[in-house]
Amino acid sequence: MKKRVLLSVVAFSAFSLFGPLIQATCLPAYNPSRGYGYIGRQAFELVVLAWPAIMLSIGKDPPSRFNLIKDNLILFATFGALVGIPAKRATGLVATYVVTCVLLSGLEAWFSGFHITHLNWLALGAAFLLYAIPFGVVLRYTQGSSKELTATTHRTS
Repeated sequence: MKKRVLLSVVAFSAFSLFGPLIQATCLPAYNPSRGYGYIGRQAFELVVLAWPAIMLSIGKDPPSRFNLIKDNLILFATFGALVGIPAKRATGLVATYVVTCVLLSGLEAWFSGFHITHLNWLALGAAFLLYAIPFGVVLRYTQGSSKELTATTHRTS
């Protein structure tokens, strides 16, 4: 169990850097003379979905990029520890992923003002795929360790 939780923490901690990397590699999302363009809006919403620590800073003095990255790392490490506990079986991990997708959908619905026509489906779908990466890493380890356990059990019987 300790290895599974540790792997989950490491996978989700590494994943926490996707949001800052997307923001650093994309062009600025907002142009004061034109507002948000289509691609800029997609990139902005994907960054917010992949970097939820940004949402925790709303209404405060603007924190530094380093503090936001640190907060996101702590948030995802904690989330990884919580995901690692029910990840003993693939069904627990898939259920946790589905709950995560529902929460992301709720966040995206909030961004769109709860209007289905304004929902940013492209950013939401990309976020679902991005979030599948750390879940897939943990799932692969979980399935691999359960196969080893089954093979060991059959050899000793």
